[in-house]
Amino acid sequence: AYAVASPAIEGYTASIDTVEGTMGTENINVNVTYTINYYNITVNVSNDTPWGTVTGYGSFAYGSTDTLTAIPNEHYLFVGWSDFNTDNPRIITVTQDSSFTAYFIPETFEINVSSNDETMGTVNVNIEGPVTFNTAIIITAIPAPHYHFVSWSDGNTDNPRTINVTQALNLTAIFEIDQHNITVVSNNENIGTVEGGGTFDYGTLISIRAIAREGYEFVSWNDGNTDNPRTITVEQDSSFTAIFQLLDNINDMLLSKVSIYSYNDQIVINNAAGFSAQIFDMTGRLIIHEAVINQSRHQYSITVDGIYLVRVGETLFKKVIITR
Repeated sequence: AYAVASPAIEGYTASIDTVEGTMGTENINVNVTYTINYYNITVNVSNDTPWGTVTGYGSFAYGSTDTLTAIPNEHYLFVGWSDFNTDNPRIITVTQDSSFTAYFIPETFEINVSSNDETMGTVNVNIEGPVTFNTAIIITAIPAPHYHFVSWSDGNTDNPRTINVTQALNLTAIFEIDQHNITVVSNNENIGTVEGGGTFDYGTLISIRAIAREGYEFVSWNDGNTDNPRTITVEQDSSFTAIFQLLDNINDMLLSKVSIYSYNDQIVINNAAGFSAQIFDMTGRLIIHEAVINQSRHQYSITVDGIYLVRVGETLFKKVIITR
């Protein structure tokens, strides 16, 4: 009997076919066959719900090369193999059974939301930092006092606004200063006109002016201010009425045309446009005051029967009786 050892070669398996020889010092011939080894290469993905796929798994001969490829799904990224190698595709030399796992992560997007002017307003995003694909974020434009939000830079006017992020986001909130309407009118266009009304930015200084026609004069604005022209700081929608009256030197002549009388439960004043009117009861209590009458015929309803004193302008007085 003979004990024969086959010489080992890495990556191969040796088998003895035949042994020839005799006992003693005779030479022995050994025929050995070498067969190359095959090894299994296993390639996996890291998560149960695949974020990508892999290729390169199978059985390969010792010393051969194998190409491992990690293919991320849309909106996902390959970050590396389980042995920390980041090559993709990756070429390996097969020397043993091996297992490799590919790791993927969701794609992330930068969120950049800003204001066109920080003094006019600021913006808020409910999630900080980069966000993954299809994440819902809420952006809010917050105007400063006396400013208002107009729109986002892409034309959208929702505020707050919800966005499902599918790409890098770069939006600007557009703010503008508040504007207010200033209305300026005359108590009677026949005796005076005005200038200076319109729409203006908050905080703007504007000038309004009352222009009396010939034979008339400006008395005051409806709030009692007598400046003319008058400077106003715009802070809200406002209305100003210029009050005009006849000049004093022609009052007496024109008052001669004024008629005052009672009719049922009303006191009627005719031809007194531009004059003031006051009505007193017999106790001297002022019950009606009209700074400027603005029409040729004016009627005042009286609720209680009795005697009343009517004053038109500064000099004309008349008693009237109301009876039903």
